[in-house]
Amino acid sequence: MKNINFSVSICRHCGHYQPQKGWGGHCQQLGVAVQGKWKACPLSISPFATYAEHLDGVDCGLTHR
Repeated sequence: MKNINFSVSICRHCGHYQPQKGWGGHCQQLGVAVQGKWKACPLSISPFATYAEHLDGVDCGLTHR
């Protein structure tokens, strides 16, 4: 099966982006105010990614069988 890369180019397309009235929005990952038009940071995630995709490369202490 082929992996598909859902890259996020700007903040408002990120799963961590929370729109706010007026100025822009809030990044839930970084805990800061952002504008939706800003270039997305390396922590950005696709809003359509599954939870398992978010954990890619994270050591949860679980062993794979």
